Formats: sequence, C-alpha cells, structure tokens
Amino acid sequence: RNSNKLEIEKLFYELEFLGERNHPEIIAQIAQKLPWYLPVPQMVDDLKDGYVRMTARRYLFEIQTEMVNQHLTYLVSRGHVNHYDDLEKSVFLLSLMGDPYAKYSDFCGELDRIAYRLGELFELNRIILTDDIKVQLLSRVLHQEEGFNGNQLFYHNPENSYVTQVIQSKLGIPISLSVIYILVG
Repeated sequence: RNSNKLEIEKLFYELEFLGERNHPEIIAQIAQKLPWYLPVPQMVDDLKDGYVRMTARRYLFEIQTEMVNQHLTYLVSRGHVNHYDDLEKSVFLLSLMGDPYAKYSDFCGELDRIAYRLGELFELNRIILTDDIKVQLLSRVLHQEEGFNGNQLFYHNPENSYVTQVIQSKLGIPISLSVIYILVG
C-alpha cells in the first residue's frame, strides 16, 4: 500500500509539471490506483507532501469523475449479471459525484442495520410470513420506522438522487427510494 501511495504522489508531481496536454492520461492513472470505496478527498488529505496535497485538491473533481467512470465501465463490461452487489456498488459510485466524502462502509453499515431490523420482523412473524407480508414489513420498516419519504417540497434537488444522501436525509425521489428498498429487501 505504501508503494501505491508513492506512485500516486509521483503522478501528482507529474500532473503539476508535465503540462496540461498530459493531464487526462495522468488523471486516469491516478484514478486507476485509488480504491473505489475510499473517498478521494480523504485519500488526498492523507498524502504526506503538503505541496502534493495542494496540487491534488485542484483536481479532485476530475479524479473523482474519472474513478467513477472507470469503475462503472468495468461493472458494465462484465455484462448483465443481475447481482445486488453490483447495484449497491454502482449506486454508491454514482453518489460520489454529489457526495464525494461518502464512505462505502458507512453506506453498507446503514443498509445492513435496516436489513437486520427487517430480519428480526421476519423471524417474529415467520408463521404468517408470505411474500405479501414481507413487502408490508419492508414498507413498515423503511417508511414508518426509518422515516423514508419522497421529497415533495424539493423534488428536483440533486441530493434526492444520491443514495448516500437519501440514507442520511431519509428523503428521495421514487428511483432512489426504490433502490434502497431493493438493497434492504
């Protein structure tokens, strides 16, 4: 991991001194070396060299965008595997575009906490548990207990589309709320 950090620092030096013509290629190389599940701003703040940190901060959005593009491209290239882990990873990556400090571990932890509560209700009601009851319990947990709702007042607010923000605010649009329902269910 230390050698990776050194390589990233070297690339940031190159980004600063090799000229703008080389920026897209260097940004792509940096994005490729960063773990997708850690916030890019956090990775930049962890760099030892103060000059490199200053340089890196100027390119945060470009690096974040490139990293998200690379990882989403990889997921798409795998084909239609219909896997919930891919959905979870994809919506998290998309959320990074509007919530760059989001942490994947926090996101998954919150989904797991809600799913655990749902599992408790399934266990308590296992005698009468049908698909209809499961859906009713899922709705009860997400809507009544957790307070997830549509953001009717500020429907067009971009934060309604970023599931990391929706998990925090409990407000979203139908598609982001549906994704949370799917992931918890």
